[in-house]
Amino acid sequence: LLFSAPAPLQPNLQALGPPGPFKPWPAATPRGAVRDRWQEAAPHGPLNPQRTAASTPSSLAGGTGPLLATMALGLALMTAGICFALRPSRPPPARSGTCLSVTASTDVPKPNRSHRSRVKLSLHQEAVVLYPLLRRCSSEHRSGTLSDYDLAGVFILAYMALRRPRSWAGGLLRRPEHGDPRMVGPSRPLSSIPGLLELLDATYLERKLGSHYADATVMSLFATLQFVGIKKSSKRETGTDNYVNTCMLNWSLGRRPFRLLHHIPSPMEVLRQQANGERVVTLFIKEHELASKHVSVLEYMDGNHQHEKDAFEFLLHDMKHMENFVDPETYLEQVGFFLSFRRVGTEEDGKVRLKKFFRQECGYDEQLWRELQYVASDMNCYTPHLLMYTLAKLIRASERNYSSGRPHLDPTASPAMDAIPYPVFPLGHAKNVREHIDLVWLAIVRRMGMFGEAQAAARGMVPTAFRERGAMTDEEKQALRRFFRAQAAATLADPA
Repeated sequence: LLFSAPAPLQPNLQALGPPGPFKPWPAATPRGAVRDRWQEAAPHGPLNPQRTAASTPSSLAGGTGPLLATMALGLALMTAGICFALRPSRPPPARSGTCLSVTASTDVPKPNRSHRSRVKLSLHQEAVVLYPLLRRCSSEHRSGTLSDYDLAGVFILAYMALRRPRSWAGGLLRRPEHGDPRMVGPSRPLSSIPGLLELLDATYLERKLGSHYADATVMSLFATLQFVGIKKSSKRETGTDNYVNTCMLNWSLGRRPFRLLHHIPSPMEVLRQQANGERVVTLFIKEHELASKHVSVLEYMDGNHQHEKDAFEFLLHDMKHMENFVDPETYLEQVGFFLSFRRVGTEEDGKVRLKKFFRQECGYDEQLWRELQYVASDMNCYTPHLLMYTLAKLIRASERNYSSGRPHLDPTASPAMDAIPYPVFPLGHAKNVREHIDLVWLAIVRRMGMFGEAQAAARGMVPTAFRERGAMTDEEKQALRRFFRAQAAATLADPA
């Protein structure tokens, strides 16, 4: 305000007169002498605290009126700016041909295609939009005109386009080091699936793919575009961290042994699939399944932890598991482990009764069985870790049983004891946890079919778990991995 004030308000500096002559001070001058010398050098003589308005420029006196007017004007402008910034915003008008029309329900908001922000619809609203499209695709899938991977591809593309209108695709997919992603299997054109191209937005596809978007197929999008909003894989050494693209392309080429289901399988069903070299992918089709989250309790963790995923997240979760399952470094040994794990509960009639083995014949509680179901259906890693995790859960179950003082089983009360080829004793036959683990772990290792160096390495895990010795050596780990690889190679070569 000082610099923008009118001329009468600006001080008249010329009225102060020219500055007086400068007089240098001595090197050592007392403080009082400095004050006196400064007063002598003042242009109007020594400073007088009793100077009146007569020595003050007349232009500075009585000029407060214009100053207050200027301040009032600035305050008014500031208030107007704040009101303009806080005005209610109106949504931009939707462009014709770019909004998804919903006829099944009037309470479902239409996705606004004129901006790139993520659309937050409820699961029920998403289900109302997606169910008609997925129902038609499911009908074609049952008739054989739509492949498993194309159905899953339509599912993924539709969900991404609905949740991120005109922003679901990133840049072009970079060519990974391990192969050309544009090598894809037979796939349906986007234009041949009613409703899909409208949901993806043809204008947006043309901007991403150019004039070739009209010839695009479902799999060609996975071979060309990166996707926004999907968590990347941590395995960058494989050449790409876009695991969804990698999984879908290899599925179309027959390199992903998926078993497509429309329900959540039991842990024993997943165990059987993995023992055969396959793994499930669950794709929900029904409207009520699309409109809800699927909750399961994480029994293997302490506390009441729950696992909640909607239909889209559930499919991506299964695909991530598949990429861990088919890892070239661990695929064969994982298949061999799950095959051997099923043998532990296999009886003479050929039926697998793992729960009966651990509950009745070993004397363990229900908590252990729920934790072992996680090993059988939700862990995909290298086999020494799978074995050590299983052993750790057995030790904790034995400690729970001993500390709780629960009644032990009588071996004569179990008619299946006579059919056990190796000695397995209930909890009551062991003096302590360490002795019980030795007996049970030896029986499990033998039922898995281990022998030689593999059996010695597995039995050596017990003192490691009880910290009676150091960690497993690399030779022991490799012995276990060789054994399970050999089991898988023999089974996959001879499925009968």
